[in-house]
Amino acid sequence: MSENETGGAGPAWRQQPELLAGAGLLGLFLLLKTYGLQPAASDENIYFYLAARAAEGVLPYRDAFFAHPPVHLLPGTLLALLFSPGLLLFKTIAPLSAAGAGLLLWRVAHRRLGRLEGLLTLLLFLSAHDLLRASSHHTGVNLGLLLLCLGLYLLDREKEVWAGVAIAGSALTAFYLAPAGAALALVHLYRDRRRGLRLIASGTAAFLAVNLLFLLVAGGAYWDQVYGYHLKKPEVEDAIWGAIKPVTFRNATLIWALAMAPGALLARHLLEGRKKGEGRGPPLPRLLLEAGAMVLATLLLLSLLGRLYHFYFLAGFPGLALLGGWGYGAMLRRLAEVHTRREEAGHDRRMVAGLLLCLLGLGAFALRQAALSGLSWYQEEKGQVRAYVWTPSPVLPSWVDGGLKAVFWKEQRTIGGFSLGLHQYLWHESRVFEAGEALAREVQARVPPGGTLFGDSTSVPLIALLADRHLANHEADTNFMRFRSGVTPTRDFLDRLAAAPPAAVILRPGRGVATVPGIQGWVDTHYRVVHQESDPYQGRYLLYLPR
Repeated sequence: MSENETGGAGPAWRQQPELLAGAGLLGLFLLLKTYGLQPAASDENIYFYLAARAAEGVLPYRDAFFAHPPVHLLPGTLLALLFSPGLLLFKTIAPLSAAGAGLLLWRVAHRRLGRLEGLLTLLLFLSAHDLLRASSHHTGVNLGLLLLCLGLYLLDREKEVWAGVAIAGSALTAFYLAPAGAALALVHLYRDRRRGLRLIASGTAAFLAVNLLFLLVAGGAYWDQVYGYHLKKPEVEDAIWGAIKPVTFRNATLIWALAMAPGALLARHLLEGRKKGEGRGPPLPRLLLEAGAMVLATLLLLSLLGRLYHFYFLAGFPGLALLGGWGYGAMLRRLAEVHTRREEAGHDRRMVAGLLLCLLGLGAFALRQAALSGLSWYQEEKGQVRAYVWTPSPVLPSWVDGGLKAVFWKEQRTIGGFSLGLHQYLWHESRVFEAGEALAREVQARVPPGGTLFGDSTSVPLIALLADRHLANHEADTNFMRFRSGVTPTRDFLDRLAAAPPAAVILRPGRGVATVPGIQGWVDTHYRVVHQESDPYQGRYLLYLPR
């Protein structure tokens, strides 16, 4: 930025120190996310494998089962087309998407709510425990949040057509983000009919066009996998209540936005009510209405789902961060106003200050719960001690890695005790899938380059990528829910495997796809165990070759 652009007062960060603080928050977030660039046994390996194969011409839905909307695979496929596909490259998608979403939220809040509020919004979003943890895995939610926040950013710039396309893209990445996008559209329709209709028209057109394209190319398989499969999943009783307790506890400071924003409104009303002849004060920012609508729409959807996962709640985190950023910031501003307004009666100032301090105190308690709570206290016996082993970042210099370890690492956790939120995060990242590379070496030694693999969806797609092998029939998603839902009959699945038998099978005894009735028996009939590998977190893996 030139000197003229800053009024001759020097660089922008000197005039706006919150820019430096925000950049520091984003930088620390990305430094911490380098610890997630490690092999993990999770569903993201399905998407990495399918993205690599899509770059080779394997079409999802038609040539391979894929239960998510198509945009989920787009970044990985583009990376595989531009570069040699590798795990480290694929693993950058989730953290960079989360950081991008935070950056966009920050800029919108900074512009519409204020400097302090924008910085608090960024802090609340990036430090939320479930966001920090989920941004290590390419489940689709991080990419979807990036597109949703891009839509919010474009709406702030009055670019409704492109905003509609971005919001449609978020729904085409993860359907549980659709209610938040729809809530944005309805708010804009209410505020400005013409602009709201443009937003709805562009978003609807983009959503329908992508669905129609894949229906034409993949036929009924697209509908069955992307829609039918999720409709047929077995439901869990009281799914919302089983998930909302740990999510609320782990993200207490962010969740407290639901009380902090109304509290700030009440404090402002009380203060303005004491002013004689000064009117009612500035109008409530429209952004808060949008944020509240996004949160309510997300909660409504989740309450209707028969099966949900904790990262589904992230769809409401942008709205909560905006509400919390404004609420916490407004509280601090009102306290400063109470302190400086000497003309008010002492009783009136004390009343408002008491309300503010009470809410901020409860917010501080929420911060304590979020930052100092033990993981899984509600699942394990209190008092147990669990040890962890530090796993260095695969990309940071040793001196940076050592510094972060000295500041944030703790070797033991007492169940039911207290530990910093960053300790919890680094403990999660220390659970690297160590058996993956060892199994990949065994596959390379025992399976010829043209041979295929079959096995558990959380691990075998990764092993195939590491060993440069393909999966039999490109069956990356062997999630047992696929078979329980009935969308894929086990007999038909095994018949297809028998028609093109895999050169090797990798299973976890009694876990994953091995629990699907008929799978383990088919493997035992046609294959024999030639190797086993143990992982400290995932357990025992068996490598089978044909009899």
